[in-house]
Formats: sequence, structure tokens, C-alpha cells
Amino acid sequence: MAMCALSAYRITSGAVFSPSNVSTELNPNVYLDEAIATIPKDFGNSLDFEYLQAIGIVCLTARECGNASLLQQFLGLYHGALAEQGFYDERRWPSNITVIEREERRRLYWHMYRLEIHTSLVLGHAVRCPELQSAVAYPVVPDQDFTESLEDLEWLTGWNFITDIYRGIEHLIAYFKNRRMTINQENRCLSTAFLIDYNPQEKILRPLELAYSNLPLRFREARRMSRNVRQNRCGFQTANIIATYQLLRMLSFTANDTTFDEACRTALELIEEISAIPLEYMRAMGLAMLQELSGLGHILSSFIKKELAKSDYQHLRTVMCEFPSGRICAWKLMRYRVCMSELLENLATCLPAAAEAGKRLRAYVEEIDRYLNPAQQPEFLADNTLGYDCEIPDHQAFDPEIFIPLELLQRIPWDWAEQLQII
Repeated sequence: MAMCALSAYRITSGAVFSPSNVSTELNPNVYLDEAIATIPKDFGNSLDFEYLQAIGIVCLTARECGNASLLQQFLGLYHGALAEQGFYDERRWPSNITVIEREERRRLYWHMYRLEIHTSLVLGHAVRCPELQSAVAYPVVPDQDFTESLEDLEWLTGWNFITDIYRGIEHLIAYFKNRRMTINQENRCLSTAFLIDYNPQEKILRPLELAYSNLPLRFREARRMSRNVRQNRCGFQTANIIATYQLLRMLSFTANDTTFDEACRTALELIEEISAIPLEYMRAMGLAMLQELSGLGHILSSFIKKELAKSDYQHLRTVMCEFPSGRICAWKLMRYRVCMSELLENLATCLPAAAEAGKRLRAYVEEIDRYLNPAQQPEFLADNTLGYDCEIPDHQAFDPEIFIPLELLQRIPWDWAEQLQII
């Protein structure tokens, strides 16, 4: 029932490779309610592995439909069973399981770990299964239909690399939070400052950059969807790698006192990379893709510590598009929002929620325009609806002494899919 619920939600939301006409009688909640009713809430030793799998699928379904409460409830149930049964340590697994059963457990464990890190980044909760306390190996056994002649279509290497990225993100989340902790710690006898006494660029980003450069080409360049299921499976890993790896890069900058200019440049690179992913894979990634893009926006906003000058906004309107790889400064933030809205509008054909998100970002940029020049803005918008790449005459230049208030900048509509509470 849990698998039926997830499949039904993905079909009705269009988060599949090949959308088709859906019967109006297809109701995902019927399957979801049945799955929830079937799963024991008293896990203990009686909770079989199949129930752990069902719990994981319910968690994915809750994320897919944007039900944060249900997601947290079943993540809690999963972590309770994890602790009760020692699922985090292979030495505590049944000794009589087969090689395939061991691989199934490894895949479930690391997939749920990735979901935990994803939701920690998006919803802001603590990480409940840190990788340093996970005595579980990566899966190594390929699918049963795999042969050496199909080596260039092996997908598990890419899947495991995505786990590596999430492990890096976990440590960056902890680094980020520790460096920005505001509570008084003077009465603590033990300082844990040593835990963040390292350079994230050197210890996390560079090793993953090297590993990424050494990946087979099929995991660095997403091919368009084909009738070859194995090739599509590799392409899906590639799309996931591109999106998650760029999010890691963005987060590493926030954790390392990187300048706002560098963060904006990284954001633009991320958008360029994601724009190259075939739409079929973006559609298949569903709500998770929007959540990661939203997370990027929240991370970028964390760099805004004060108001922005009107003159910076003038650069946004007149200079930035002419110097896409050069003169990047604080006004790049606003151009990033426009670029993001363009990306979201391009995604609208495969992710319906992206269309509304793009409109909200554009409406916000227009609100800033009206704030900066309320007298001129209506005429300007009538002649140029988007109005972001057109040069403003000198006599209409913005007064450099006026600033966009911080409270206005803090209302950027990044919360697209659900009530997000980024780190």
C-alpha cells in the first residue's frame, strides 16, 4: 500500500518520466491511509524489515505531498526502530540474512540517511542519525540483470556518490549552525569549538570536487531520456548529483566566510548547471527539486546582513547581464532572483508548482522596483513587462543614498513547496 500511495502521488502530480492522462478516480490518500493503518506503531522486535521499508516509503510520500507533520511523525518512528533494533550497525543485523538482503538493508539505510539530511536542511531540524555513528557499508552489489557488457550503464557508483555529497552537507550544516550559534555558552565547562576547527573548503569541498571529476562521464553529463531503462537510471543519478553537488558548494561558502559576491557567482553557476538537466529528470525528481532550489535561495539570503543601496539595484538593472562572469557585487542577489524565476518558469512544464514560484519571485522584484521609483515604475512596466535587462537613462538613475530596508529584503518568497525553515 505504501508503494501504491507513493506511485499514485507521483502520477497525479506529474513527477514521472512520461506523464499521461490520469483517471479522476485515482485517489492517493486511499492507499496512504491504508498503509499508515497497517504499519505497527509498537515497533520493538516485532517490526520486520518490510515494515521499515514501508515506513521509508511513507516518509517519501509525505515529502512528495508536502505533509511535513506526517513526514516528521514517520521519520520519528523510523529512528525509534533504528535505535531499538540497532539498524545503524551491521554487526547487529541478523546473521542468517543473504547477500541480497544485506544489500537491501544498506540501500534503505543510506537512502533514509539522505532523506534525513535533506529534511534537516529544508526544515531546520537536528540530524538524528549522524554518519559518524553509522556502521553501515555502502551497497556494492549491482542489480541482478547487470553484466560486464553493460558496465557503462552501471548506476550504483553514482548513487553512492550522492550519499557522499549528503555526508558532506551534514557536516556543513553542523559547521554552519555552530558558527552562528547565539545562545550563551559561558557556563559550559567543555567547549566544542574544536569540532569546527577546520577549513570546509579543504576538508569537504576539495575531496568531493576531485571525486566528482573522476566520475564516469555518464554521471557528469545527463543524457536525454531514452527507451533504455538502465541509461535512464544513470541519467536520474546524474541529475541528482548535479543539483545536490551545487547545493553543497553553496552551503560550503556560507560556512567559510565567503564573500557575498562569491556566493552570488556560485548561485548563478548552480542555475546554469541545473538548467542543463533534461526536463524529464527534473519532473521525476518532483518536489525535492523545488525544495533544494528553495534551500539555495535561503542560503543566499543568509548573506544579507544589512540594507542594499539603490545604486546597487541600478547595477542590477543596467550592468549585470552585460558582465555575467565579471563584475559581481551585492546587486547580484537581485539578478539571481530573476535568473531563478526564469529557471522556475522553464520548469513549469514539468513541475506545476514551479510556475507559481516563478511568478512570486517576479512579483517580489517588481515590488522592489516600485519601492525604489514609485513615480516612474508604472510607465516603465507598461513598456517593458520584465524590464530587467534594459538600461535606465542617466536622468532616471537611482539615488545612491537611498537603501532597500533589510526587512523588505527578508521577505523574499523562497518558501515554495511548504513552510520551509532553512538552517
